[in-house]
Amino acid sequence: MGFSNALRAEFFRGHRMHVGMVLALLYLGVALLYILAGAGAWVSAGIEGTFAGFSADPSYFELINVDGSVAERTVAASLAHTVLFPIASVVVVGLLFNSQRGGANIAVSRARGTREGSLYLARVVVSSTYLTLCYVLFTLIAYMAFSASGQATDVVLLIQRVSLNALINISYVVVCVTAFAVFRQKALVSGGLITATFAGLIAAMSFPGDSIPVHMFHWMRACGVGVPGIGPEGVSFSLASAIVCAPILYVSQEVRRRLD
Repeated sequence: MGFSNALRAEFFRGHRMHVGMVLALLYLGVALLYILAGAGAWVSAGIEGTFAGFSADPSYFELINVDGSVAERTVAASLAHTVLFPIASVVVVGLLFNSQRGGANIAVSRARGTREGSLYLARVVVSSTYLTLCYVLFTLIAYMAFSASGQATDVVLLIQRVSLNALINISYVVVCVTAFAVFRQKALVSGGLITATFAGLIAAMSFPGDSIPVHMFHWMRACGVGVPGIGPEGVSFSLASAIVCAPILYVSQEVRRRLD
């Protein structure tokens, strides 16, 4: 009962705070980036014969002679916007932790018996729903645009890569919700998450042959071309990073309860 109340309240708050409109504006900016990006890669790494990174230009992969198929290049270009997913995640989760607008609803939910764990799970579900729907929709639009321009396609590969990225995305959302719930300083947490995430990107670019336990490393591989074995490793990391958030949240709540 507590979780269902919290879930309805968070979806209501998301609607009232126009989370969907915020994401639409963010992805409009991403669309403009696709149009104005030109040739080349946004982020590039990988050993010889492979490409790990983000590029909205399918022809770029042909220039660097990667091992992947022509259809895989189309899928990779359609997923290039994943590099900006962390920004969208921090914005959406930060909105749901906006105390000025959410304080009254949260107080009512708690008065009805909603526990912190239920509120935490509700925010994970609501954030993941908004972000996943917009992510998948934009990917499909980009894929159809490339297909209409004559690029080779592979729908099965697209579904596989989108599914893998969706799992990695959700695990990142769980990390974001946990960080906001633990530290409760919106500006500090937002800046820290973005800094840490893109520091992971730099690390992944600097050591392309090594497995680095950060989200950007797995996003780069899932959005790349000719990268072997991306599925199992990406799934394992996503599950592990999401599961480890539970004890962190529990410990923080216990510490806060004792201090209070």
